[in-house]
Amino acid sequence: MDWVDVLQWSSVCVCLLAFAALVYLVWRRYRLVSGRGAFECYHRKAGLPEKAHWSHGIVRYRRDAVVWYPLVALGFKPGCRIPRLRVSIGQRRNPSDAERAQLAQPVVIVPITAGAGDTPTCEWAMSRGAADGLLAWAEAAPPGEGQYGHTRPPGGGVTPAGK
Repeated sequence: MDWVDVLQWSSVCVCLLAFAALVYLVWRRYRLVSGRGAFECYHRKAGLPEKAHWSHGIVRYRRDAVVWYPLVALGFKPGCRIPRLRVSIGQRRNPSDAERAQLAQPVVIVPITAGAGDTPTCEWAMSRGAADGLLAWAEAAPPGEGQYGHTRPPGGGVTPAGK
């Protein structure tokens, strides 16, 4: 076998590996968006400058959390998980010119706080409909849970008769 044959076989192997990786990424994306409660979203840590890199991904709703998965990754490990009981959604804003250049579609930017305090944990850029859905999901936490004043006295707020 001469060097031309080795080069040909090597290029065939590289092409097959690239095709397999592409098929895997398409299958992974399909798995992430299949079913209900998933939408595309850009993610970055809060407090970074406007020109900081946004990562494209998929957000999925869970019963107890909202989870962001990077679009290009090998596994199914989430890049960001925000518990429903701790999520607080800040005021939406339109992207600046520098941010708009990085984002592929018309979006609004929503600061997300996960935990105590007023400092946002991350920022998500998503469509207006997805932002409405995220806010509705956070506000629809069962009574007594969440950051949106869902409180209920013991017994469901029903005062026993005669008291």
